[in-house]
Order: sequence, then C-alpha cells, then structure tokens
Amino acid sequence: MTVPCDIMRKIYAPMLDDVWAVGKIDYDDVLNCPSLELGSIPHSKIFDDLYYTHEYHTARIAWLGAHGWEEDAEENIEVCLENGEIYLSDGNHRFSAALVFHETVTFDFYGDLDQFQQILTMAVSS
Repeated sequence: MTVPCDIMRKIYAPMLDDVWAVGKIDYDDVLNCPSLELGSIPHSKIFDDLYYTHEYHTARIAWLGAHGWEEDAEENIEVCLENGEIYLSDGNHRFSAALVFHETVTFDFYGDLDQFQQILTMAVSS
C-alpha cells in the first residue's frame, strides 16, 4: 500500500515517539548534525553504549538523508499493527530521514488491514 509520508507521520512518528529511548529528535537536530559520519557506521559495528545515544540516532537519520538508503534497504518499510499499536519492524531511521528530507518511501502493512484503513482514513481527514 502506498501512503504519503505526511499522512504516515500523523499516525506514527519515530523521532517524536522516541522509539530509540534517547529522547525526541527534532528536525533541526538532524539538519544541523555536527557528527554526520557517525551515522555511516552500520548497526552491527556499533557498541551498545554508542547505539543508545541521541547523537548516534540523529547522525544516522542525517547520514541517510544526505547519502540515501538504496543499499541500506532491501525491502520496503514494514508497518505493523498489533494489539491496537502501530510500530515499524524495521526502517525507523529511513522513515525519519524521508520525513526530514521530503523523500518517498514504500510501506508494507501487516496486521489488521481493515483497521489500518480506518486509521489512515481518519489521518487523511484530520
């Protein structure tokens, strides 16, 4: 299902919802990120103490916005609806970069598709 990022942001916003438990990340934080190259480090090479920092996630979003994510993303971003809660199983950094840098991403929806449709319809009308 194709859904514009500005509509998805109304129902799920990783930077504002603090999905990484490092505090909210503002658009200005990303656009003015001083440690952009930190974001180029793959997750598998990150030490746990670095991964759980506001600086790393801000840099990761900024890096993806500056360099793209073609090779980072073998699949669409998976949006899940489980027990009434929406979350991304993968792709929070890519989706955040798309929001900040006005890019396009493709979502695959899993779970109760009828409920997704209702939620999306309400988001469009709000």
